[in-house]
Amino acid sequence: MLSIKSMGLALIAAIVFLTSASIFSQQEDIKQKKTPEERAVNISSRMQKKLELTDEQKLSVHDALLEAFKQRETDRELYKDDKAARKQAAKTRFEKLDTRFKEILTQEQYKKFDVHKQKIMEKRKMKMKNKVKHKNKLKG
Repeated sequence: MLSIKSMGLALIAAIVFLTSASIFSQQEDIKQKKTPEERAVNISSRMQKKLELTDEQKLSVHDALLEAFKQRETDRELYKDDKAARKQAAKTRFEKLDTRFKEILTQEQYKKFDVHKQKIMEKRKMKMKNKVKHKNKLKG
């Protein structure tokens, strides 16, 4: 059984992973916003290459991502004026996605996935620190 702390870290890692994947997708074509289907295809294809997924696993990952991205759009619209509710919905969505990934991936694949999430989290932390420092310089 996972502790609450490790579940929280896994959730944050999943958020970071999906966010970074979205950022990469946006960088590929900044002018055109990707649909949930396009994002799911892009990310599942990258995961297939990095984690050596079987075709069946790729399809399952795609379906899980597509469901999460569609729910994300629904949640954004539903909670557009309630930031706390939107954050809670995102947390729930990523916990569910992480659970699905644990069911789909082998232990070795999930370990690789988790290592990748940790690297992305660290990069994101550094980016946020630099962003805060830059804002502080502009203010002061």
